[in-house]
Amino acid sequence: GNVEAAVRDFARTVELKPDYADGYNNRGNGFYAQGKHSQAIEDYSKAIALKPTHLNAYLNRAKAWSRRGELSQAVLDYEKAVELTEGNNPRYIETLAAVYAQQGNFSGAVGVIRNGMHTLKIRDGNDWKERFRRLLVQYERGKK
Repeated sequence: GNVEAAVRDFARTVELKPDYADGYNNRGNGFYAQGKHSQAIEDYSKAIALKPTHLNAYLNRAKAWSRRGELSQAVLDYEKAVELTEGNNPRYIETLAAVYAQQGNFSGAVGVIRNGMHTLKIRDGNDWKERFRRLLVQYERGKK
C-alpha cells in the first residue's frame, strides 16, 4: 500500500481522536516503514503513554530503537513485552536475549534464556525449550 497516504490517514485519525493509542501506533508503523525512526519512536511513545499495556507499541518501539542502534532502549521495551506476556511468548524472550548478545552482554542473554526455560507454559513449549537449550550453549560461549 501507499505508506505516505497511510501516514496522512493516521495523522488525521489522531487529530480527530487524540486519545486513540492505536492511531499513534499505526502512524508510527508508517513512519518506521519510511525510515523515519525518530518520528516512529515518538508515536509509539504516545501510544504507550495513552495505553501503558500496549504490547505492539513496545515491540514496535523496540524495533525502532534497534534500528537506530540504541540497544539499551530496545532492551527496556523488549523486557516490558516479556513482562506483559508473563514470559509466555518465546519469540519475545529469544529477541530480548539476542539484543543482549548484540550488546555483548552474554550473561544477560543467558539469564533471559534460563528464565524463559522456567516460565514458558505454552503448548509447543518443549520445542522452544530445546531451541532455548541451543541458544544457552551459544550465549555461554559468548557467540551472537
